[in-house]
Amino acid sequence: MGIVNNISSNMILGELHKNTKKKDKASAQLALGEKIRNAGDDASGFAISEKMRVRIRALGQDEDNVKKGASMLKTAEGAIQSQINLLRTIKEKVIDAHNDTNTDTDRAIIQKEISQYYDEINDIAAETTFNKKLLLLGNTVQETISSWRVLDEAVPIDNSSIGFGLIHDATYAKLDGEDGPFAIFDEWKITSSEVDMTSDGGVKVNSTNAMSGGTEGEKKKVSWSFGAGVNDSNVKNVLSGTGIRIGYNYYVFTDTNNAGNTYYYNNSYTASKIDISGCNSVSSVLDKIISTANKSGISLSKDGNSLVCEASSYTNNSYAYITSWNIAPKAATPATNISGSGLFTPSKRLSGGTDASGLGNADSPLIPATKAKLTVNGTPTAGTGMTVGGTGIKFVEGSKSPSTVDCVYTVGVNCTSFSIGGTDVTISGGKMTFTARSAGSSGNSITVSDGYYISGTPEILAVSNTPGSQTVLNAGSSGGSPYYELDLSAYDTTDTDVMENFISEWVGKALSHSAYNYHYEFIDSKDQSSIDSVRKIDYVANYGQYAYGVDLNALRTKVASGQTIASAFADLVVGKSGLNNSKVMDTSVTPSQFTNKIRFYATSTTATGQTVNIKQGNLRSYTLDFKNWFSGADLGGLPLSEALDGKGFKAYCATDSAQWFNFSFVNSSLHVEDDKPASGTDALDIKSISIDITGIDTPEDLVQAIYDQGEPQLKAINHFMNVVIDKDAGTLTLYDSRGSSVDNRTYYPDKQEKGAKIADGVLDNVVKDVRYLYVNDLVIHHTDRASANIHVRIPQTTMDQIFGYRVGTYSLDDYSVMTSEKREKLLGTDGPPKVEGTLDKGLQYLIDANTLIGAQIVHMEHAEANIITDQESTTSAESVIRDADMAKSSLELATAQILAQAGQTMLSQSNQNSSNVLSLLQ
Repeated sequence: MGIVNNISSNMILGELHKNTKKKDKASAQLALGEKIRNAGDDASGFAISEKMRVRIRALGQDEDNVKKGASMLKTAEGAIQSQINLLRTIKEKVIDAHNDTNTDTDRAIIQKEISQYYDEINDIAAETTFNKKLLLLGNTVQETISSWRVLDEAVPIDNSSIGFGLIHDATYAKLDGEDGPFAIFDEWKITSSEVDMTSDGGVKVNSTNAMSGGTEGEKKKVSWSFGAGVNDSNVKNVLSGTGIRIGYNYYVFTDTNNAGNTYYYNNSYTASKIDISGCNSVSSVLDKIISTANKSGISLSKDGNSLVCEASSYTNNSYAYITSWNIAPKAATPATNISGSGLFTPSKRLSGGTDASGLGNADSPLIPATKAKLTVNGTPTAGTGMTVGGTGIKFVEGSKSPSTVDCVYTVGVNCTSFSIGGTDVTISGGKMTFTARSAGSSGNSITVSDGYYISGTPEILAVSNTPGSQTVLNAGSSGGSPYYELDLSAYDTTDTDVMENFISEWVGKALSHSAYNYHYEFIDSKDQSSIDSVRKIDYVANYGQYAYGVDLNALRTKVASGQTIASAFADLVVGKSGLNNSKVMDTSVTPSQFTNKIRFYATSTTATGQTVNIKQGNLRSYTLDFKNWFSGADLGGLPLSEALDGKGFKAYCATDSAQWFNFSFVNSSLHVEDDKPASGTDALDIKSISIDITGIDTPEDLVQAIYDQGEPQLKAINHFMNVVIDKDAGTLTLYDSRGSSVDNRTYYPDKQEKGAKIADGVLDNVVKDVRYLYVNDLVIHHTDRASANIHVRIPQTTMDQIFGYRVGTYSLDDYSVMTSEKREKLLGTDGPPKVEGTLDKGLQYLIDANTLIGAQIVHMEHAEANIITDQESTTSAESVIRDADMAKSSLELATAQILAQAGQTMLSQSNQNSSNVLSLLQ
């Protein structure tokens, strides 16, 4: 027989095992209260739950962190409130001290209290801690504050030197009491020069060009013949008492009847006498004239019965002149002595007149001359006289203006103003005032005295015309003067290239005539930034020589219109004062034509040694070669516009020890600054030239920027210093616009040791004050990520931060109550303009600090609330995922138990059935 398995029992047994496991699981869930005991229960649910549990624990720590942070901030808040209270007390004390019922001793006592409060505020800042951590001392710069500070003296500006040999010859360690090193400007001078036009086929004009040629003039010659009625028999009777003029001398013929008389011409000048008492013929009279007359500038001879007068030289042709003269008789006037009023006894002298001084520029200001004056109490009476500056006058009744009556100069006593003896006289308010008509010290020599002495006039005897007439034998001529001829034949063209060569030869040169104090200097205004556009010789060139500019740029206009270079140049120079020149014209054609030659003439036909000269002025100047500097400078990899930011150089005036020009480079793209206060003090004349070099990265562009921005500023300052450039060469030239020497210490008493000088770096009394505002930057973590946190910023509350000063620049001693200025600085002023006091600013700083802390405390409280909410939500969510459903688990346990029991019963029955079958087989 075969034995087979009990399949039913096996099936029942399998179900029993399953139900037993369900019972055990449900039993475990009920025991732990969790439906997920391990990853095997629910892998994804287990992972989510574990993450949530980590999050819940992190949120717990975050909550603790925020609570600690809030506690820390409240500690800082309380400390700052204490500082606010102290500063309020300080303000009360300052207000008390500002009351003038307090003495200096009282204020000193108040200051001691205030100083203690200052120390206490600093102590609070230094000692306020939380868990031994300082709270009110900053560890981070929150803000950088730049401001300008004005000093009483000039100081070198930090890091302002350009360096790398820009000022390569700065060899003077000290000049004029100032520390260098310095380089000095080339000094102004005039040197001989030349104009070489040979490259264009022209001539060379040397520094000195002698005049030659010229022709002698002819001497003038005249003759005098007595009238037809004059003969040997009556010559003496006819000529006696008649007048004849020979050259510039007046004569009267006399004989024994009138030899003792005195004759006058022009009413006051004594005529010479020619005594013809011994003459018995016309010829003998001529001999007498020749022997007696003054022959200065002439020679006298006779030709038959004629007197011949010839100029001694053609330059004296005006002396060769003979004519007759006459005068009517006039009675003599007696001398008169008019008594004075007593106002001017003793004599009085005007005073207070001063001469003008200075050259009329900033360093040698023109001080105008003043007029001398005299004021006396009292007024004149009629019938009295006075003498002013040697001129007398008599006072008469009425208000008549000054006039001469019967040879007496008179004026009315009621005339309120008149002129006499080089003075203007005013009579007003019972006073007489005399003011010199001409300003200057010469007026101090005018004397006013009592009385008026009238010397009278002599009797004028009648003189009749000498009969006869003059015949001109030779009118004479002046001749031709020596000359220098400038040949411009090579420039009978309109070629522009030739014209530019011509301009380049003449520009910078000065043309002059040795007989005159004039220089004509050629400039070229085409490029205003070029040195060629600048005059280098001015009107005080050699203290008395005058100079003028001639602009060669006008040639371009003239040549462009069709005029030749030679003709255009002649138009510029011919006819100028002091050159004594003219164009050489060809008169053989009509109209006459310019021969392309200019002649410069000597002052006379006899003048020798006169020359036409070429000079050249050299300005007081210094040239900076930025291109050469740039090629060797180590800029640290920075572009030029950044490397030069904040750097510069300074140039000093030649005649003012306290004046210099700071040239400062600024890159406006790197920082924005408030307007800088004006540099300088009462004792220091500092000129600031600011150059914005943003985007400037080549030396050529740099010098162009210096000219474009700097020259307008220098012209506005208007004090000699100017700049020009050569852009292609990358050079900048600073120059003193005075085209003259400054060595005369009468005009320039402050002339410097070596004249103008230059140095690297900037020297200024306005400096940039950089102050840092510090905060204590603390991290309060409120998440489980390192980068996601709260940065708590607690402002530093030391006194330097509260009052806003930089330690080392100022101290608390500057905030005392010992002077009115310091008290006003602490309290502020109502203005205008209104100025907020340092105390109010400090209180606002502390209030703002506490406000910031309060806002951060509120932030902490909100953060704590958010953390708690997050924590509760996360805990709830985790509970849903992991915690067991007790009712469901209980039901599952009961079901599993019932099924397990049923399975056991069925298995028992199944096993019993199998046993019965086996027993039957036995």
